[in-house]
Amino acid sequence: MFGKSLKYEFKAIARRVVPLFITVLVLSVILGIGFIIDGRLLPDATADGEASVGEAIMNLAQGIFMTGLFIMIFVAGITVFVMTIQRFYQSFFTDEGYLTFTLPVTVNCHIMTKIVSMILWNLMGTFVTLVAYLIMLGGTEIGYGTVSSFYAELADEISYLMMSLSGIPGEYTGSIVLFVIYAVISYIFEILLIYFGISLGCMWSKKHRVIMSIVCIIGVNIVFSIVETIIETIVAASSLFTENLAASAMIIMASLTVLGIVKVMLSYIGIKAILTKKLNLD
Repeated sequence: MFGKSLKYEFKAIARRVVPLFITVLVLSVILGIGFIIDGRLLPDATADGEASVGEAIMNLAQGIFMTGLFIMIFVAGITVFVMTIQRFYQSFFTDEGYLTFTLPVTVNCHIMTKIVSMILWNLMGTFVTLVAYLIMLGGTEIGYGTVSSFYAELADEISYLMMSLSGIPGEYTGSIVLFVIYAVISYIFEILLIYFGISLGCMWSKKHRVIMSIVCIIGVNIVFSIVETIIETIVAASSLFTENLAASAMIIMASLTVLGIVKVMLSYIGIKAILTKKLNLD
């Protein structure tokens, strides 16, 4: 049932988001073609050093399309964020909730569907933005031949970074792995924090749910941040007595990772408890 639930969730969001993604890609293709035409076909300037009419028109068009592309990327990102949150609210706290909870799907499946949906749509948005950027770079390279030098410099910087990372002592490997795990857990917590805040807001208020949800999100985040700061201070103070810096870093990152897991679990349990026992539909 999870697959069917996720498929339905994707269709509900795709109607709004996919056309925006297509628009972003189309604008990037137009810009790429414009760069090729500008660099390969149009003269740079007239004999007196002024830009030709064709060049001026092309520069204006490129500016317009570039602005439109950046706006569409921003709009697509905001739309993904808003739509995934709206789907959570509509599915559980409006009239649609009566249908949602009559389906032969567990509450855990409903929650996981929303989490996975938000993660996947954000990843797709990032992928579309990257593809659009690569298309423009390709057009710039073909038209002006200026990207190769940029890539050469970027490759040198990446090589230098990799050499620096390879110089880190092996005893710090565990801390680096924990840092990556902590980053992933923190991202999942940010999603659950929003869902938990919405659940609390809709449970406590029936008329001003949006405002109450925002207040709850901020309030829960403040509480978790205070607890996290206290624990970080205690762990950092205790690690001062450890002469081994690698061990101190390992202790700090392990503490943050465990705390992140606890925050994820508490948020998830809170959402499930509200949806199971404290549901307040319109």
